[in-house]
Amino acid sequence: MDALFDHDGADRIPLVIVAGEAGIGKTRFLDELLADARARGAFAARGQCVEHGGEVRPLSAIVDLLDDLGREAAELGVTLAAELEPLVRPHADGSPTTLSEAPARLDEQVASALRDVSAHRSLVVAVEDLHWADETTRRLLLSIVRARGLDGVLVVLTYRDDELHRRHPLLPFLADLERSVRSERIGLSPLDESEVAELATSIRGDLPSVDAVRELTTRSGGIPFYAEELLTAESDERRPPAGARHVILARLQRLDPAALRCAQAAAVLTAPIDPLVLRDAAGLDTDFHAALDDLHQDRLLVESGLAAGFGFRHDLIREVLLDELLPGERTELFGRAARSLRRHRPDRLGEIARLHATAMELPEALAASVGAATEAEAIGAMAEASEHHARCLDVWDRVADPASVASITRLELLRRAARAADLARDFDRAVELGRLAADEAAGGDPLVEGAVLRELAQYLWDATAPGIDEVLERALEVLPAEPPTVERAKVQLRRAGRLLIGGRTDEADALFAEVADAAGELGEPAIEADARASIRYHDALLGDGDVMAALYDHLATARSVDDGRVLTRIAINLTNALFFLGRYQEVVDVHDDTIAITERHGLLPTFGLMLQGNTAQALEPLGRWDDAAVIADDITLRHGAENLERWAPALLGWAQIELHRGHHDRVAPIYERGLQLYASGYYDGDLAQLAYGLIQTAASGDTSPVDLDTVGRWLEELPVSQMSLGARVASTAAHHLVPPPGDPDHESSVARVTHWMTRIRAAADERFVAVPPVLDVWLRQAAAELDEARGEPAPSEWARLVDDWESLDCPFFAATARFRRADALLRLTGGRSAADRAAATELLDAARLTADRLGARPLLDDIEDLAGRARLHLARTEAPAQASTTAAPFGLTERELEVIHLVMEGKSNGEIGATLFVSRKTASVHVSNILRKLGAANRIEAAAIARRHGL
Repeated sequence: MDALFDHDGADRIPLVIVAGEAGIGKTRFLDELLADARARGAFAARGQCVEHGGEVRPLSAIVDLLDDLGREAAELGVTLAAELEPLVRPHADGSPTTLSEAPARLDEQVASALRDVSAHRSLVVAVEDLHWADETTRRLLLSIVRARGLDGVLVVLTYRDDELHRRHPLLPFLADLERSVRSERIGLSPLDESEVAELATSIRGDLPSVDAVRELTTRSGGIPFYAEELLTAESDERRPPAGARHVILARLQRLDPAALRCAQAAAVLTAPIDPLVLRDAAGLDTDFHAALDDLHQDRLLVESGLAAGFGFRHDLIREVLLDELLPGERTELFGRAARSLRRHRPDRLGEIARLHATAMELPEALAASVGAATEAEAIGAMAEASEHHARCLDVWDRVADPASVASITRLELLRRAARAADLARDFDRAVELGRLAADEAAGGDPLVEGAVLRELAQYLWDATAPGIDEVLERALEVLPAEPPTVERAKVQLRRAGRLLIGGRTDEADALFAEVADAAGELGEPAIEADARASIRYHDALLGDGDVMAALYDHLATARSVDDGRVLTRIAINLTNALFFLGRYQEVVDVHDDTIAITERHGLLPTFGLMLQGNTAQALEPLGRWDDAAVIADDITLRHGAENLERWAPALLGWAQIELHRGHHDRVAPIYERGLQLYASGYYDGDLAQLAYGLIQTAASGDTSPVDLDTVGRWLEELPVSQMSLGARVASTAAHHLVPPPGDPDHESSVARVTHWMTRIRAAADERFVAVPPVLDVWLRQAAAELDEARGEPAPSEWARLVDDWESLDCPFFAATARFRRADALLRLTGGRSAADRAAATELLDAARLTADRLGARPLLDDIEDLAGRARLHLARTEAPAQASTTAAPFGLTERELEVIHLVMEGKSNGEIGATLFVSRKTASVHVSNILRKLGAANRIEAAAIARRHGL
């Protein structure tokens, strides 16, 4: 237990997951845990998920948590974010709850509230009944455990493990949780006979006989709740029936009719149950208070500890009541309960909608579902809003005059449903709904139809689906050219962007200029900034300093109007240009600020993913591979496998680092998917990166073979702006694909690569305003590779390349050039020159230090192999010589071996980061990877495994 509350030590456990079947005592366990936390001086906040939570009341557990947290904060004199207040205290009159930018900011606002309170005192955050959690609650909890700055927070989650079928949404969520952070899983088991005897003694006051305890254990199955029910039933003179659920039925059947009717009405409602709602739902008047007293005295209904009202002592009681209702009784009760809620608690729209739908009262269900969807959208619960939209669309044609009933047209409903699905990352569903909306809008108001088509184009983009250009062209045909409208300007902006991607730069610039002028007249600074930032963007890619400076200015304008989409698009364009020009550090400098805005506006799953990918690409040549690992892990953790598959280009930067680390098989699918996207015409921004990776993975046998003809086609299709990367592709092809002298294809292959280099040089000199230094360096490296391919060692060229890469601050490329120069020196003299051997040793020592620091296993192996063959004695690094030629146990990298040594010394993540000169977050990523690879549940177990295997 101490480790759960050790918030500063190396043994800290930030997440505890408690599992057990219904009635096993999860709530009692949580009561004791929270009492212990408070006794230790910690604060505690508690929330409970409710059945059908996505429909009834999304984020119910988070609302409970925030309510508790607000009281704790008030005690400390801390004020929580004002934006959260409407979520905690919705309007009782049923008017919509509105959170400022809630769909995007809720995660950070809740994390900030936890951070504010935990900065003063340790905090335990508990959520019960996670098996009922809605998708938005699951997403938010995942963001909490991943959030930075919550070292003083312990998260405790409980769920019924007997409720989980193999496709239950909680299963992948639990896997994501345990991958995200160190956790402790506690499984509650049934009581044995001695424990049942102790429980019976505490209830009855005396110790039962051995036979009685054995019978009680057998009949209850060791489930505490069932045992309590059996003990309560045994106090009655009549013999209780066999089976614990039947015991509950027996108790219910002994209720008088009014109390039973009250209990049945309570079973269809969701806690906390308002007494006024319960009275009307039960259809009781004068008998109500007596019936409620009976249920309270029998401990069937208890006062809710989370808010004013009542709830069942255990959900099993409610479940038994519902199971016993006849179909006619069920329909009547649900309908009456819905009408009672509408009278007394009109704010509970989700619950009202569900009850009406269950009662088959379709008009009422439609109207309430529209309102419930609005409420869910307002608090950022887009997945739950989608559920309500789906119900509306399902019953729409079965309701007379549905538009009047719902106070919304079918077109507007479809547009809202598509937007919610898109924000919920259900991109295929968004496209489906967007197409239906486009069909519905056809032939109507042209401005509306144009807007619907523009939205559809966005959904197609998010879903990586074809047809974007056709939809945009159709929108421009529909929208009137005069007078200028905001909607036409938005569509033209997207169309111009597509023209630019397709290489039709003159047409794109003309259209961007038209949009910028129209946006200026219309008073739309965000659209104008977006358009002007795109005019002559291709010149920025070609090194025009004035255009690049203008891009920075337009980025500042987008920040000032706080338009997330515009800012992200400009940031993507800017970082693309900087990357192609080899200005890698500037890419990194832009990242933190723009990604925070992207996240706040809910664009991280799409545009933000591309921005993260651009940064990871820049970190590769900079040699900041551990920082790239943090971004890659963040991408992987935040986005589901399906989303990652759609957006494979975002991972190309990380994939290249993985290639350098020897993990070709891991990243081959990324390159294959990227090539599919390119071939489909969807995305062509990373063709050079794809070509480089595919040559590498083909050489290792992890993807289909690549020949010079294929590479030539890729280079022909490459835009001039990407010629620096094209030069890298030429260099890589010269290294891997040119056969040795004597091969029949040798001369033609050399000639082909030489032709590519000549074409790249000519295009760069003709088109670039300022040829980027990185392009010159890659061309020189390609020339050196061709010399080597001809069998002509080029140590002087490799020496120059060492200096070139050092001047560009590209340590891995410099280390590779050092290795190649050492190899060339030794081959040139056959390793007989003492001076050359000394120079080669010095070069390999330096290259080995860099490769070891970066975890570049293939380069390390090449260095060790060359040194062994030449009998050179290299300086020892921290790892013994054999460690560089033999894979470490469990697949641990060199850096992970360093980290496990520090873990074995008992160092915390912060101490590991300080020792290795990396961030605490990076150290945490390494520790998580080590635990996964070792199959260890915690640090102590990992250290024990490491010692057993001599690590």
